[in-house]
Amino acid sequence: MRDNNRLKRRKALNLDSLTTTKNYLEDMARAGWMFECVSGMNLFEFVKCEPQEITFAVEVLPDGSMFDTHPTDKNMEYIEFCKNVGWNYICSSANVYFFYTTKKDVL
Repeated sequence: MRDNNRLKRRKALNLDSLTTTKNYLEDMARAGWMFECVSGMNLFEFVKCEPQEITFAVEVLPDGSMFDTHPTDKNMEYIEFCKNVGWNYICSSANVYFFYTTKKDVL
């Protein structure tokens, strides 16, 4: 049975161009698909939503490795810091972390 409220897309996560991934996620949100998680480094999963303007951040954090299945303690501190200034943590894959905000004044 097909779930019309979920979408999976294969897209390479190029660590040399995280801005491309950020822009892709923002385009998908404007089209009504909210980024939910990434499996490996190329299977992006989305859930249906109202089209919206969302700002994403895609960051490589140096503490950790591609073999980590959960954020390290140091990266958890960074996630908490981001939360306190208005960013929402979505997920991570290896040492690539995904955040979003709906606020316009968050850096």
